Amino acid sequence: MPYSLENIPFSTLNTLNSFTPLEYCYPKSLTSLTLMVSIDLVHVFIGLPPGLRDLTIYSDDYMLEQPFVTRRLPAGLKVLNLYCGFNQTITKDLFPPSIEFILFGGRFNKPITELPASATHLSFGNQFAQEFDHQPVRNLWINNPLTFKHDMVFDNLNVMTATQANPEFIRQLSSTTFPNLERLQLLEDSLTDPIALPMEMPSLRLLLCSIQGPITQFPQDIDELDLGCAPSQLLTPSLLPSSLQSLVLRDYKHVIKVGDIPSSVTLLGLYSVAHLPEQGTLPSALRSLILEGEASTEYVAATLANQSLVNITVHQQVYGTFVFHYELNLFRISDNMFFNHPQNNLSKYGFIHRDNILALHAKKNRHHQ
Repeated sequence: MPYSLENIPFSTLNTLNSFTPLEYCYPKSLTSLTLMVSIDLVHVFIGLPPGLRDLTIYSDDYMLEQPFVTRRLPAGLKVLNLYCGFNQTITKDLFPPSIEFILFGGRFNKPITELPASATHLSFGNQFAQEFDHQPVRNLWINNPLTFKHDMVFDNLNVMTATQANPEFIRQLSSTTFPNLERLQLLEDSLTDPIALPMEMPSLRLLLCSIQGPITQFPQDIDELDLGCAPSQLLTPSLLPSSLQSLVLRDYKHVIKVGDIPSSVTLLGLYSVAHLPEQGTLPSALRSLILEGEASTEYVAATLANQSLVNITVHQQVYGTFVFHYELNLFRISDNMFFNHPQNNLSKYGFIHRDNILALHAKKNRHHQ
């Protein structure tokens, strides 16, 4: 008689090792199931509980193409993560009409015309090279440059991430094709040529960008920009949009001059920049400053003395004989008094005077020497 977990009241089940499921072995109460399997996917779906909402499948043999049988998935399934060699042709009834999120593994490369309209959150691996024509999509993650169907308007798409954003892909970006795109992340680690992003994307609010070539043009209406800077990236007074309210610079190699940061910026994050900006180059509207990386005690003192700054974060992890983790998340109470609220360290919460902050920072510098 096969073993059974059918009547054990689990809601979540994760199998860490290869698992050969037998019919009726799953708890009836399961809503979330993660499987590491070493058999064909067709056998995985035997006896899946009808109330299952979230299913994740890993495979020992990721390169094995593993189909599964139509109508084997629970009717109410919403989330399906296929970390396996799934590369089956998508037929009309393959996925239940309740499905909302599908992560396709790295082997998948089939047309998606028959995906149900309920599938609004999609993620594709680096083998997917089909024309993209799923108009209901709201959230899209792609690891290979896609060609979007010509003249199709993706007016439901709000969030998109592209990890291989080559020039051909970028040329497809427009407010005509994506009239309601609000959040865009572009990553590219191989091309070093200058990139001009489209200026007219009025719906776009947040742009996260890390491209090895310099960006010579940005969308002009964005509110937030998180920029991983190529060594050749150079800021100029006219480059960044005047609409910016939040700016994060990562690995910027050059001196930040007056006017390089738009006057509208109220939050500035500086992560591992080569040259911290002088206080006089910071915009007068700035209220929040994040310093991640090297900062001298003198620079921190000048930052604390800048009365326009309300929120100040100083963070550094120093590696040596000991790992010294130094973090201050400061909210200004008065000229010299702050409230410290570091992340994930409730014991450090409390009021702290400017002199104590500088003493802590000087201690950090001694650890670093």
